[in-house]
This record gives sequence, structure tokens and C-alpha cells, in this order.
Amino acid sequence: FVPLKRSALQGEIVGPLADLHLHQTFGYTRAQCLQTLEALYRFPLPGDAAVTGVTVHFGAVAIVATLAAREAAEAEYATAKQEGRQAVLAKREGPDLFTLQVAGLQPDQEIVVETHYIQLARSTGAGWSVRVPLTTAPRYVRSDERSPGGSPGPVQGQPLALLRDPGHRFALNLRLRGVAKVTSATHPLAVTIVDGDAQVQLQGGEVLPDRDCVLHWTSQQAEHQPH
Repeated sequence: FVPLKRSALQGEIVGPLADLHLHQTFGYTRAQCLQTLEALYRFPLPGDAAVTGVTVHFGAVAIVATLAAREAAEAEYATAKQEGRQAVLAKREGPDLFTLQVAGLQPDQEIVVETHYIQLARSTGAGWSVRVPLTTAPRYVRSDERSPGGSPGPVQGQPLALLRDPGHRFALNLRLRGVAKVTSATHPLAVTIVDGDAQVQLQGGEVLPDRDCVLHWTSQQAEHQPH
């Protein structure tokens, strides 16, 4: 098991359009394991998100993922893994569920997976809201989804456990343009607004990812409209 050490969401929101980058940091020490390993992880993304790119940083080396048909991508990943090369495979397993396979992880080497996606905020009367999913629900795995020999397939990768501390934390750092107010009913926020631009972080910096994070904001135009 290669622990996820930290996840952080950064980006910018203009009007209803959110341009976001999710950074997931993995790593383990030589004291924990001397071998080169493969990590398998299941993580949530918004169901209406459009993923535009995945980049994996193995220390100073970066691998940029390319879009390919599932069978071709899986075959290319398997070949790279068999040859001992570093490789990454990201797959959408459902509307809001992705799996990530990373081969060639080495001890004492930090691995950062950056997933870039675009999302539309939802209209909430006078404002907008966006949900940042931080947890995954258990999912039934059919018998034909298992790999040969009956071993678990990628969809059974380590989820974010809800009943225990998963051992990692989540951080948020977003800039919202042209807003008057930003609030959250799920998490205390640290918000700084200057000339209509809001810098939004979580109070305390990082939180246990035990619930989704929901942000709500109103635009400057909405605030100044006559009631």
C-alpha cells in the first residue's frame, strides 16, 4: 500500500466556470518498503467534470497522459509496467468515480498526480455553488469485472474510508473572480476579498476528507441588483 499523503485543489472560478487542478501526493520511505511498487487508488471527481489532462511527477520526471481507447491504454500501461518503466493509467469507472494506477514508484520519491478538469457551477437563485467531492461510496463489483484469477480489479482500489482516519488531508486554494461573498455550509473558510476577487482557503489549512466540500458565492452584480 502506497499511502496518499495529501490532496489539494487549486484553481480559478469566473462566473459559473471553474478551472481546477487536483494534486494528489503519494510516497513511502525505504524504512516502509525497499521495493519498487505500483499504486492503485480510487478517487471521486464531480460527475459533470470534464477532465482535460493528467500529469504525473515522479520526482523531477513528468509523464503527461494522453487520451486513448480503454483497451489500448490498458495494454500500453501493462507493457510499460512489465518493462520496468514508470507509467500512469487513469480511467473513469463511473459518472463521478476514477481509478488511478501508477507503476514504478520508488521509495523516498515523492509522486504528485495532477488532474486538470473543468466544471460548471450550479445556479442557486442569486448565486452559484460548486461541490468538491472528497469521499467515495462503496461500489458493487460484478464477477466479470474481476481480473483473471479472481483478484480485485482497479475499481476496488483503496477508497477514502469514512469510518476511520484515512491518514491524509485535503487543502483548498481557489480564486473567485467578481464575487461579493463566499460561504460554505460544510467547512469553515478563510476568505480574503480584494476588489471583487476572493481568495478562498480552508480555515486551519487542511481538513480530514470525511465529507464533501460545498462552496456558495454571490456575484457583485447580484449584490447590487434592486430587490
